[in-house]
Amino acid sequence: MSSQLNSNFRKSIISFSWTWIGLLIFIGIISLFSIWYMNRLYNQGAIESESINMLSNEVLTAQIEFKIQVQEWKNILLRGYDISDKKKYFSEFEKKETSVRDRLNNASIMAEQLGLVSESEKIKKITEHHDF
Repeated sequence: MSSQLNSNFRKSIISFSWTWIGLLIFIGIISLFSIWYMNRLYNQGAIESESINMLSNEVLTAQIEFKIQVQEWKNILLRGYDISDKKKYFSEFEKKETSVRDRLNNASIMAEQLGLVSESEKIKKITEHHDF
């Protein structure tokens, strides 16, 4: 009887051990999948964050270029009495105008690529007003 009891006890211990081993393997696989998924989400977030940062820099650069363009207009008004000076300042004004338009167009495209449709439309409206 005692050998049958020992045999049943061994079978129970072995069954219990295999159950725990299987459970640990299952938990390990789930853990690896979770880590992989979190890493993927983190990388996607980092890429999106970088894209938004690039969009922000493009808009900021357009703003700076516009400020310089306004300064060039002031130069035309204040210092453009001489024809050569006027041509020089007007040339700089037109360069900045082109630069601002290009930056705004790039920003609009970047916003569309990021799925920011309403922001892209706002940038397009600003570009239209700037062209006047």
